[in-house]
Amino acid sequence: RIKKRFIIFGMRTYERDHISAQAWGTISSLIVLLLAFPRTYSIAPVIKTDANEKDTGSEAFACFGQIAIPIIWSLGIGDPLLGELKKLVRSDKMKAYQMYLIADCVLT
Repeated sequence: RIKKRFIIFGMRTYERDHISAQAWGTISSLIVLLLAFPRTYSIAPVIKTDANEKDTGSEAFACFGQIAIPIIWSLGIGDPLLGELKKLVRSDKMKAYQMYLIADCVLT
C-alpha cells in the first residue's frame, strides 16, 4: 500500500506515505495486552493447580483486564474523538475550550 501510494477508505491523506493510524493502533493494543498479561506466555503460567487439584491464580487475570481494557477503549474512542474535535477547532467551527470540555465529559 505504501509502495503504490494508495489510500483505503477511512485513511487520511498523509497516510499515503506513512504507516496508517490503524496499524499503529493495532500494534499499541497488542503491546498493551502483552504487558497486561505478562506471565501468560513468558515466565510461568498464572493458573496453577494446588495439592487438592483446584485451580488457583485465575483471579489475577481480572486485575490485568481492569488495566488493559480502559487503555484500549481510550485508544478506540478518545483518539478519534480528539482528532475530529481538533479538525473542528482548526477550521474555526469550534473554540478550543469547547473541545476540552467535550473531551473531558466524554473521557471521564
